[in-house]
Parts: sequence; C-alpha cells; structure tokens
Amino acid sequence: MSVMVSPDRGGLPRAAVSITPDFSTMGSCLALLRIFLGVKLLIAGLEKWKWITLTGLGEKLTDWIHRGAPIYWYVPFLESSVLRHSHLFTWLVVFGEVILGVMLIFGLYTRLASFFTIVMLLNYMFATWNLGFQWQ
Repeated sequence: MSVMVSPDRGGLPRAAVSITPDFSTMGSCLALLRIFLGVKLLIAGLEKWKWITLTGLGEKLTDWIHRGAPIYWYVPFLESSVLRHSHLFTWLVVFGEVILGVMLIFGLYTRLASFFTIVMLLNYMFATWNLGFQWQ
C-alpha cells in the first residue's frame, strides 16, 4: 500500500476519495423531490375537491375514530377541535393541499410551503396511525 504525497499540501498525504459534496447534484435531487411531492399534493387535493360539496372531512374522521385509526393521544384533539369545525377543516385540507402542491411545484416560498406540508402530513399520519402504511 502506497500513500501519495502531494507537494502542494506541504507533504501531507492526498485523499484518494474526495469528500466534497457536489451541490449541483444535491440541488437537482432536492428539486425533483420537491416537484414530486408537489404533484402528489396537488393530485390529492383535486381528488378531495368533492369533499367541499358532499360529505366533507367529518364523516371520514368519524369513521377513522370508530375504527381506532388515530394514535390514542390524538383522538381528543380530533373530537374536540376538528370534528366540531369539520366544515372549516375540510376547506383547509382541500385548499391547503392544492395551494401547497402548486407552491412546491413552482418553487414558491419553498421553505414555508415545506414547513406547512410537514405539519399537514404529520397530522394525516397521526389520524391514520393504526390503519397501516397504505393510508399514510
């Protein structure tokens, strides 16, 4: 095994593998992830558009609560806040998914949109905790 000594580093050994990250590749990967998540949110929001005029979020949440889907400490919040104001939360979910999806697709206020997307997805995860991964 031989170690290459680099004269421009004052006789210190030269690393065989560069650890310097390639920021253009990371940026491209993050942009693809951002656009993919934006498209998923936009499609999910458009599929829920009928909730505004039909059943809404309240019926879906009531079904999930009776099936034991939410994580145990999240049920009081769902029953006291979300179900009591289900019409408002229906509008927030539908328009939130559509608006956040568009913001992520076009890269508008990406950090703010990402924050609210994480908050929304965590709430979905807590509400469907015991249903399994197909619901999350």
